[in-house]
Amino acid sequence: MDQVSSSYSLHGSRRRCGERAAVWFRHGVIARREGKRQICGDGGPRQRGASLREGSHYTFGDQGPAAERLRRLASLYRPLSASVLEQACVTLGVAADLAIDLGAGPGYTTELVAEVTQARVAIGYERSPAFCAEARARCGGSLDFVELDVGAEDLPIQNVDLGFCRFLLTHLPNPLETLGRWKKALRPGGVMVFLEVERLSSSDPVLARYYRMIEGVQAEHGQAMSIGRTLEALVQKAGWRVVDSQAVDPCLPASAMATLHRPNLESVRKDPWVQGHFKPEEIDEIAVGLERIGAETGKGTPIDNVLRVVIARA
Repeated sequence: MDQVSSSYSLHGSRRRCGERAAVWFRHGVIARREGKRQICGDGGPRQRGASLREGSHYTFGDQGPAAERLRRLASLYRPLSASVLEQACVTLGVAADLAIDLGAGPGYTTELVAEVTQARVAIGYERSPAFCAEARARCGGSLDFVELDVGAEDLPIQNVDLGFCRFLLTHLPNPLETLGRWKKALRPGGVMVFLEVERLSSSDPVLARYYRMIEGVQAEHGQAMSIGRTLEALVQKAGWRVVDSQAVDPCLPASAMATLHRPNLESVRKDPWVQGHFKPEEIDEIAVGLERIGAETGKGTPIDNVLRVVIARA
């Protein structure tokens, strides 16, 4: 898949509040109650009656270095993500009125969705209050962020034109059920982009141990690290119509991946499953090894990193 330029002009800062409110109304996210708008969530709207299920578990947390890790991740995967979003816009075939980003984190992906789609309104849904607050502070009100656990709660919105979901289904224990609920939020023919890990391995013993650790701790929480292997089948089973499905090599060196893995290690090292399967000195050895790999230049440590990209219509 060709990489695309990352030089876009953020249109959100030029949107007027009245225009955004009009889009909210058209897509059913502002309800009328005694003549007043009913808006809930921290800075975002929610429909009355939205169902609440047991909250999802995010393996890598939202404290300490988590936000910086997501900034790095957004930067590394920006070219590929932008290319896929452009392809989704072509598939949609019309200008997007409303675009959503599921699992927005600190808002970097929501910014990209807004830039590439040029949607009149772009909304990022994120379960973490800390990430939502950071996204709102950083974006200065140019984008909308709603505090919502999209893995456990119904999307409080209707007739979405285009949606983006990157590295989120891997953290959800019931992806099939969740995919079915998300589909209800899109308009007929609306387009959704899914991007997940299909294969991630290395012959390097440090990376191999790290990947075994992450795969194990995710499995303990009912999650699948390599959900990309079954992504297309899951999307189809949930009632979506798959338009395109590709295995993609993001062409990232092991050094770049190690810089993402190092803070993850700190997030999971106190997990009961990790403590029960890895000695403290083993975790320390992995940490030192990841720092060594992260400092490499040139070709460096071998890594097999394959993603699954699925574009589907509701």
